[in-house]
Amino acid sequence: GVLCVPPRRNAYRGRWVRHEQRATTEARIAVITKTLVATANRMVTCRLPNGDVDFECTPLRWGGGKGQVQSLSIFAATVALHESGLREDVQIGAPPMGRGPANESCLLQIMPDQIAQNASWLSEEERKKVRNKADQEQIAKQLLGTDPEALGRCFEVGMRALARARTQCAGDAGTFAAYGTGGRCGAASSGWVTERVRTLTSMRAFITGGAAAKQKPGEKS
Repeated sequence: GVLCVPPRRNAYRGRWVRHEQRATTEARIAVITKTLVATANRMVTCRLPNGDVDFECTPLRWGGGKGQVQSLSIFAATVALHESGLREDVQIGAPPMGRGPANESCLLQIMPDQIAQNASWLSEEERKKVRNKADQEQIAKQLLGTDPEALGRCFEVGMRALARARTQCAGDAGTFAAYGTGGRCGAASSGWVTERVRTLTSMRAFITGGAAAKQKPGEKS
C-alpha cells in the first residue's frame, strides 16, 4: 500500500531489504516474550506447560526463594536485547548479519561450541558425537527460527550458560561479564557490561513499578 516503506537496496547485504511491519514485529516479539518466560519457568520449576512435573529435568540453580523465574527471564531478556536487538535476521540466522563474527547463534548469540553441553534435548551419546565444527553447526542451526521450539532451545542453552556464569563471578555485572567472555570476571568493569547492568536495573524498576501500580491500597508487596 501507499503507506508502506518501499524496499531499498542495501550494498552490505547485497540485496533488496525492507522494514519489518510494526504488526509483524509486535506479533514476533510477543512469541519471543512468551517463550522466554515459559522456558525460564520450565528450567527453574521443572514443570511442563500443562503443569505436570518433568521427572527427567534437573532444576536450574538461579538463586533461592521466590522470584527466580522472573529474575532469570529478565537476565535473559537483557542479554537478548544487547546481543541481537531482537532482530529477525539474527533470530533466523539470515546472512550476512544474522550470525555473529564467530558464527554465534540465535538471539542470545551463543558460541556453537558451547551449545551441546547445555542442550537437554540431546542424549549423552549425541553429545559425545559432537567433535568438530560441522557437528557444532548442525546443532547451532536448531536454535534458529521464529517458532517457539527453536526459541525455546535458544533460551534454554543461554539460560544454562547464564546460570554457570552466575556461579563463576559475583553480582549482576560479574554474571554478564562471565557470560560474554567465557568466565573472565575482570571484565565486570567494562563499558559493555555497565550498559547491560543499566538495562537490567531499568527492567527491574519497570516491573516493580507495574506491580506497585496494580496493588490495592493497604496491600503489602
